Amino acid sequence: MTVIGGIIFTIVSYLAHNVWPNYMQFKDPDSASYEIMALVGGNALEAGFLAVTAFVVFGSASAAQASASRVLYAMGRDGQLPRTFFGKLSKKTKAPVNNILLIGFLSLSALFLSLTLVASFINFGALIAFTFVNISVIVLYFGKKKQRSFKGIILYFLIPLIGSALTMWLLFNLDTPSKVLGSIWFGLGVLYLLFLTKGLKQQLPGMDKDEAM
Repeated sequence: MTVIGGIIFTIVSYLAHNVWPNYMQFKDPDSASYEIMALVGGNALEAGFLAVTAFVVFGSASAAQASASRVLYAMGRDGQLPRTFFGKLSKKTKAPVNNILLIGFLSLSALFLSLTLVASFINFGALIAFTFVNISVIVLYFGKKKQRSFKGIILYFLIPLIGSALTMWLLFNLDTPSKVLGSIWFGLGVLYLLFLTKGLKQQLPGMDKDEAM
């Protein structure tokens, strides 16, 4: 699916570039796709594209809000966030209402933040996560499990090493505001981790086995 998605994005980008080669001429880069649609198919195609985009964005935002609220609930349930707020479910719907409302409130920041800044901020978190995933593969399989055959060196050292290097390169090429805000957020996370583990002397809180049953 990743390969198919990449091929589709490449084809769409190629066709869009052929239609509008000079990207500097867009009135608003955030709405460039609408300008391209208007050029290709006039007002009818632009209106249809806008309607489809609205449905897609609504579905994507709903899925993101639902999944993120469940992640916060899991962290609250396990004691990694305050249980009294994050670890509660509605008695009627069994949904983490507090988390849904919190994410909805934070989403209102889109009213005054630029799309570019928000996207860069999200990219910072994603790239940090991808980097540590690759590093974790090296530490776990190549280090602790000693998977050091020829296949192990390729799969558990070289590939994740290249992956982490590429994500770090992308991370350092983000704009300055996103790196500053992302670094502050990352630093707060590290401090909170040290607080939960009492300076890394204890394991992170987790769900009790009795609760899991």
